[in-house]
Amino acid sequence: MKRQLQLVNFNQAKRLKEIGFDWFTDDFYIKGVVYHRPEYISKIGKPLSNGSQKFTDWNNWDATEGIRFSAPTIQLALKYIRDEKKINCCVCFGYGKYYYDYNGADKENCKFYDTYGEAESVLLDKLLTIIEEQNEK
Repeated sequence: MKRQLQLVNFNQAKRLKEIGFDWFTDDFYIKGVVYHRPEYISKIGKPLSNGSQKFTDWNNWDATEGIRFSAPTIQLALKYIRDEKKINCCVCFGYGKYYYDYNGADKENCKFYDTYGEAESVLLDKLLTIIEEQNEK
């Protein structure tokens, strides 16, 4: 079955980990390559309960530093930011194009995108930058 929702890219996954993303995901990156949990388990041939391959090994709260990163969908990453970082955000449609909005968005310089997914990914990058800047203060 083809995936319907877009995963974050590797750079976004690393940045999400840095801001504290620790929600469960079925997908993860190892050294920049994305894996899906059921396919990965079938390749390595280890059941979830054998002790050497824990159920949460690929999620950020149990990840090997600098090697494994959770790979949520962009939608889940944005939900995390809304729920945990308290930043209201959304993608909207107007004038035949998609655009994003969030608390404090510059309405004067709004950019439009051809696809919903593109607007979501740009929104995630923008919010990650805002959160990283807040964390530096």
